[in-house]
Parts: sequence; C-alpha cells; structure tokens
Amino acid sequence: MKSPRSPIILLIILVISIFVARPLAAKAIGDHHSLSSQTYRASGRNGSLTAQVSLTVEPLPPRSHIYALYRMHSDYVPQTGITAINIRVDGREIYVPFSAVADMMDISKMSVRPERGGFVLLLSGGDGSEAYAARLSFNRSRVYRKTLSPTGQSSWTERTDYRVVTVD
Repeated sequence: MKSPRSPIILLIILVISIFVARPLAAKAIGDHHSLSSQTYRASGRNGSLTAQVSLTVEPLPPRSHIYALYRMHSDYVPQTGITAINIRVDGREIYVPFSAVADMMDISKMSVRPERGGFVLLLSGGDGSEAYAARLSFNRSRVYRKTLSPTGQSSWTERTDYRVVTVD
C-alpha cells in the first residue's frame, strides 16, 4: 500500500521548482538589466562621396509594446531596439524616416557599401527564425528604399520606397 506524500515534501518540491524555473524563465526572456547601449559605426566611399553611419541600440524596457507585437506570432522576444541613427554623406546629415528602422530589433552586424548613385546600409539582426537581413539605400540627400528578408532567403520579401512629397 502506497503511503501518501506528506505536505512538507510537497511544499519542498514546490519551493525547489520555483527557484529552478525562475532563472530558466529569466534566461529565456533575457536579463535586460545586464544589457547596455551599444553604438555601431560604419563608413564607405563611392567615388568622391563618403558616407558615415552611426546607429545606437539600447535594451528594450520590460513589458514594452514591442513584446506584445512579437508575442502575437512568435516565442521570440527582442532584447534591443534602435534608439538613434545618424547618416552623413560628405559631412551632411540626411533624414532617416522612423519607419526605416522602427521594426529592426537585436542588430548584430552593420556595414556600408557603395551602390549605384549612393550607398547601401546593410544590417543583420533578430535571432533564430526571426533573423533578418535589411538594406537601407540612400544617396547624398535621403534614404530612398528599405528592403528586408528573413536570413537565408535569396530574395527580398519586403520593400518600402520613400519619396519626397511637397505640398503647395
């Protein structure tokens, strides 16, 4: 005949499971307090033009709206987001639309390459199934295109063209 487990043993098992599960959950979500801001810098030349780019990423605050957006379709929770980007061509700062970088999380690589008529900023980010490659095309006056694809895909899956609109 089996003896029933004593309430003390069940309580001990519960306490141990809490202390074991809590660090595992924190590791899966990420320790936001141990992350710090990081600034990436890259530059490139295209003929007589020179481009310099600086991009700052910072930890996302716990429970930010970004979590809710990502959790709708994935278990991936981004750790960092872009908080500042500065692009200069021949020393002159150009405008970068907010939407060009708003959805890019967990940047891991950045470089600038020459492109016909200007430059392309290459960014890699995300993690696992959420990893992506992005291209921001720009010339001496503006960012004019963003293309994005999941890492490993040979073709771009998202493209945004930015145009100058004047209102009379």
